[in-house]
Amino acid sequence: METTQWQELVEEMAQAVADELGLQLVAVEVGKWSGRLLLRVVIYRADGVSHRDCMQVSEELGKRLDVADPIPSQYYLEVSSPGLDRVLRSDREYRIFAGRRVKVRTYGPVQGRREFAGTLLGLGEGTVRLLTDQGEEIGVPRQQVAKVRLAEGPQDEEARRP
Repeated sequence: METTQWQELVEEMAQAVADELGLQLVAVEVGKWSGRLLLRVVIYRADGVSHRDCMQVSEELGKRLDVADPIPSQYYLEVSSPGLDRVLRSDREYRIFAGRRVKVRTYGPVQGRREFAGTLLGLGEGTVRLLTDQGEEIGVPRQQVAKVRLAEGPQDEEARRP
C-alpha cells in the first residue's frame, strides 16, 4: 500500500473514531521520532479535550489499526488536543476554529499591516475572514497568509470558566 493510501485510510479511521466519541478530528500528521514513524492524531471539542478523550481515541484507533494493519512499518501513535497556540494549516482547521481568537501574519502588507489579531470568521473563496480587535471585518487573501495561530482571548477564558 502506498504512503498516501495508508494515510487516507488512517484519516478515515480516525475520523470515524472521533465522530463516535463526539469529538472533531483536526488533523492526522505523519512524522518521525527516534527513527520510527510517528502518527499524531489531533482532536478537538469546544469545551475542551480531556486526557480521557485522548486515551479513548488512542485505544479505539489502535485496535482498528491493529486489525487493518495498513501501516507498513512500526510506528508510535500519539493523540493530543490542538494546543492553545496551534498554527492553522488546513481548510478543516479554519472551519473548526471559526469563532476563536487568532493572530494572523502576512507575507506582505494587507491594508497597510502585516499582523492582525481578532476573531476568525472563517475561510471563503480563498480569503481568511477576520473580525479584528478594533471591530473591523477584513479579508486576507490566503496566498498572502504566512501564519494563522490560535491565540487566547476573552472569549476563550470565559469558555473555560465553570
